[in-house]
Amino acid sequence: MLEKEYNSDKYLILEVYAPWEHYKGYFGSLMSPFNFFMVNGLYMDSNAATLKDIVTNYMNNIPQGRWPNWVIENHDNTRAGSRMGAEMIDAMNMLILLLPGSSVVYQGEEIGMVDTHVRSYQILDCCGRDPERTPMQWNSDRNAGFSKANRTWLPVNTDYWKTNVNAQSYVKNSHLNTFRKLVELRKTLISSTELETATIGDWVFVFKRENKGQVYIIMINLNNREELAVLDGSLKDLPASLTVYIPSDNAAYTTGTSIKTSNPIHLRPRSGLVLKGV
Repeated sequence: MLEKEYNSDKYLILEVYAPWEHYKGYFGSLMSPFNFFMVNGLYMDSNAATLKDIVTNYMNNIPQGRWPNWVIENHDNTRAGSRMGAEMIDAMNMLILLLPGSSVVYQGEEIGMVDTHVRSYQILDCCGRDPERTPMQWNSDRNAGFSKANRTWLPVNTDYWKTNVNAQSYVKNSHLNTFRKLVELRKTLISSTELETATIGDWVFVFKRENKGQVYIIMINLNNREELAVLDGSLKDLPASLTVYIPSDNAAYTTGTSIKTSNPIHLRPRSGLVLKGV
């Protein structure tokens, strides 16, 4: 076993591409393979059933007692904001941060970085992976604050002047501040692997997390049109009333809005909501 070979209590995450019967053999008490099933199976035209299958198949097939992890983008694949559409950035971060297990976050994911156009004379990677590997965007200064050099190894994305850590730090509902709120909520759920999932119609994916009696419902609309979704009957033991706890930047509701589970909930295209039971 790799754990014994390295003789360490550090947790190993492995890059494994293999059929399930081999893939699950890489789970151990201190190691697991990256979960790339969303990266390789979730696209702009995917519906709620596809997302539900990805989540439940993974959770049902990992060896009992082993720790899950979630990945939505990395240095080898198109960024989530390009693959799923920029409108889905907050909703995708709700998935990665609030599903049970470890969240594997790629640099720039928290501010919604998208693939960069790399001109032919700037190409460095023979496999076409340069667009997702461009520099982290810290501010609107030269080279997005990443380097003081005359130029960077790969070009900085042209949206760096607005999509950067400094700019988003001062915007209440920016991707970065929404990400920070999700991280704080995640801290209260990290000890629990409880999960219930459902779909409402073709396009709305919902899941429930609960810890120490506090219930959270996450709703994600994968459609490019508005959806009206009624939560009542979709999940077990739902509270009659919920409060909007964390909305995506494109949501139809603001934080603190009260919602009845028996009433239709208005979900804007490709938006997400974190609801808290009251």
